[in-house]
Amino acid sequence: MAKTPYIDLKSEDILSAHISGLQHSVNKLEEVLNMKTSSVSGHTLVAVADQDDPSLRYRIYEGTIRGWLDSPAPIVYRNGTPVDPSEYVISPGHGVVVFHDQQLSSDVITADFDYIVSQSATIESIQNDLSSLPGIQSDVSQLKTDIAMVAGGAAPIDTLNVLINVDMWSHFKRSLASITGAQNVLVYGDTLDIFPFPVMQQMTFSEVGLQLGKHAASSTQAKIAIYADNGEGYPGSLVFESAEMSWSGTVGTEVHEWQYAPANITLNPGLYWIARFNSADSQWDGLANTDAIVLNLIDRSAGTSTTYGGYRASLPYANGFPDPFPSSIPAFARSAYASPWIRKA
Repeated sequence: MAKTPYIDLKSEDILSAHISGLQHSVNKLEEVLNMKTSSVSGHTLVAVADQDDPSLRYRIYEGTIRGWLDSPAPIVYRNGTPVDPSEYVISPGHGVVVFHDQQLSSDVITADFDYIVSQSATIESIQNDLSSLPGIQSDVSQLKTDIAMVAGGAAPIDTLNVLINVDMWSHFKRSLASITGAQNVLVYGDTLDIFPFPVMQQMTFSEVGLQLGKHAASSTQAKIAIYADNGEGYPGSLVFESAEMSWSGTVGTEVHEWQYAPANITLNPGLYWIARFNSADSQWDGLANTDAIVLNLIDRSAGTSTTYGGYRASLPYANGFPDPFPSSIPAFARSAYASPWIRKA
């Protein structure tokens, strides 16, 4: 820590340089602290009248408030009337007015000025930041709990706050603070659903995942893919295709079981599409339509517009994801969607 190398003075005359050095140090502290100011009007100044030489009395007037500012310039009054500044000099930092000529003992000298108060804008800003720490600590505590839930196995999608807190992404509206999930969304086999997936900044993803809500078949497989946009608000070329994920169990059993597949993909800002492709009839957990990004498709000839959640294609699962995405696939809308997920690295 840097410190000004002041030394203890011996018995000697105090030089103006000694005082100037201290004043400069005070100014530096004031600058760091960003001191606050106030204004006063009609502040009474007290005459110094104890000098041995009577001719020096009633020339120096001091305020009980020190640390005046020189801008705006202080205004000095004598008996309520402004005094011409040529009659005096001011030392604003010391709160002192020195008249060139002696004033009458009956004169009342007052002043209007701005001055530094014992409040720091810098410290107040720090205190305000500190006051927000309890909320931040609560958020961190909740995040730790959420991560532990996901790491521990199957996290049911009663709400999807857990997934968002650990950077699990899907086709939800980016403006939402929390998301209500949907459960047991039925999708028939050989169905490819694809949803808009905007990326606002460069992001790297480490794995994809799906949550099976209920077994509609004894065995089902699924994959997730990312498509680039074709520049017209429609899926284009295949960017990423995951390994296959598998579920097996008794038909009708509600399991809410997550399966994951690795992903190592970096996406630059832009519009992409995230797809789920399943082999057999399945009931998935996912997003309610109220929380999903909306496609607003306009029919110019009819002058109407219709909202959808994505595009749905009936294709053989065994053939894998098509590349590029087929043209003229119809848009679809549901009250809930079997949503694919991708985790930010």
